[in-house]
Amino acid sequence: MSGYWVGPLAAGVTVAAIGFGHVLVRRLHARWGTRPAGALFFAAALTMAAACRTANDLASALAGLVAVTLFWDGVELYRQEKRHQREKAKAHPQGVGDAEGGSRTHMGARPTAP
Repeated sequence: MSGYWVGPLAAGVTVAAIGFGHVLVRRLHARWGTRPAGALFFAAALTMAAACRTANDLASALAGLVAVTLFWDGVELYRQEKRHQREKAKAHPQGVGDAEGGSRTHMGARPTAP
């Protein structure tokens, strides 16, 4: 029985590459920030070059999927950094507390000691 198996195989590789990339971006960013982005872009370029040079259509398609995913992982490192900065800003907004290190209530008055 002959069938079209390239589509399901490509879908499986895509899901696996995206899932792996999602975890990779979080771990790389936690450890090194955005520094690995250049390496991801370079790996994407090499993988895409290999995809363009191979004569096998299936290997070319799968390598192309991986290349685009690697490129997007590099982009996501920068987006992750922006999300991280926004969350840090929410956790520590400007103007909370004062020069003496005390905190203020929502109305601006100092809390009274019992």
